[in-house]
Amino acid sequence: MVFIIIHEHVFTLEQEEYMTEEITWSFIQFYDNQPCIDLIESRLGILNLLDEECKLEIVVQLFLKEDDTTNGSKTLTSNKSYQVQKTETLQRSSKVQAQRKKTVGYQFRESLTSLMAALNLTEPHYVCCIKPNDKKAPFTNTKIFFRAGQVAYLEKLRSEKLRACIIKIQTIYHVYYAGKRYLKIRRTTIALQTLSRRYLARKYAQQIRLTRAVTLFQSL
Repeated sequence: MVFIIIHEHVFTLEQEEYMTEEITWSFIQFYDNQPCIDLIESRLGILNLLDEECKLEIVVQLFLKEDDTTNGSKTLTSNKSYQVQKTETLQRSSKVQAQRKKTVGYQFRESLTSLMAALNLTEPHYVCCIKPNDKKAPFTNTKIFFRAGQVAYLEKLRSEKLRACIIKIQTIYHVYYAGKRYLKIRRTTIALQTLSRRYLARKYAQQIRLTRAVTLFQSL
């Protein structure tokens, strides 16, 4: 019964998904074991017949003390009696459970039915399990195995880490260099402003002295 779930969700639905996505795919036919399951656990199946046989709590034993001769001339006539097809169909489709002790076969079928009902209500996902080694022991330090794509993923993480470190170093350097350059420009600017103001002050003082000298000369 578990094979039916795998057949339905892995083989059939996956191939239908391929067809939906218009992927070039040749549909593969898989054998379905539903007839075998029906033969075992359906109505009038093997498990059901075993339960019917287990209803008898008294074992009937037949002993033949002497040879028995039977006339088979009317065997064909008596064998013509048959069971109506509707009656057999009704027995197969009946859902009424008789009040009796649950046999091991009945409990097995009931637990399997409840398990299948629970599995059908879920959305199964399958994970590929890899056997580590025959000894089931941890690997040594000199023997490391990576799954497909793991090395590329590690290289990607390494590149991202290096890039982040480089950006941080460049940021610190640029901040230091820009600050140092700013301080140098600021000192140069202050020095130029000081010299310019000193020159202008001297020119202004010289102009004042010249004006006073002219005024004094005119007053004489």
